Amino acid sequence: MPIKLADLPQPPAEISALIELGRVTFEAGPRDASQQPKNGLAAETHYRIAYKYSSRSRWKVAADNKKVVINVRFFAVQWKPTHTIWFRRQPSLSDFWSNELVLHEFDHVRISNDPRFQSRFEESLQKRSVLTRALRAGDVVNRKLVDELVDEHVTEVFSDITELVSIRYKELDRVTDHGRRPVPTDSALNEFLKPDSADSDSAELNED
Repeated sequence: MPIKLADLPQPPAEISALIELGRVTFEAGPRDASQQPKNGLAAETHYRIAYKYSSRSRWKVAADNKKVVINVRFFAVQWKPTHTIWFRRQPSLSDFWSNELVLHEFDHVRISNDPRFQSRFEESLQKRSVLTRALRAGDVVNRKLVDELVDEHVTEVFSDITELVSIRYKELDRVTDHGRRPVPTDSALNEFLKPDSADSDSAELNED
């Protein structure tokens, strides 16, 4: 069952910005069996990141006809996270924004909404302006094949970045026991969770 933002008190400014930028919605109550979280969790944040890009490519087939070398330029890269926060039992609406479980789930949102992941995605694409791909028997090197190979490359880069998000999600739940404890003061996660974290270059995106 959806929890409507209009039924909630006005959120604090920082959370309001997260809701808008992260396209956050809320749900509570029973779900389909396929969507039920493991281990009887009281709440769970699901995120989805959609991306788009445009590219221009030039290519040539190697002399041995066994590979194609693609020079590609990426532009107009878009990165759009959306989030759904689900609660097994709906928290009290009157003190919703001070509820510890709600605040824990918004820590998840802070991680996956961190703009440094988008920056890493764009930078990773720009670093690889030359792609070399093996050709299979029967491959016809044309615009269609080149576009498919470029898209496969982008998908690989995207998967690497979203794996970093997943690692941080798991780390947050591990160090807090799913929100039952505060984040340790010496945890690298604090660089993601403080309100001005997006302005900092010091947080490590890589796995510790």
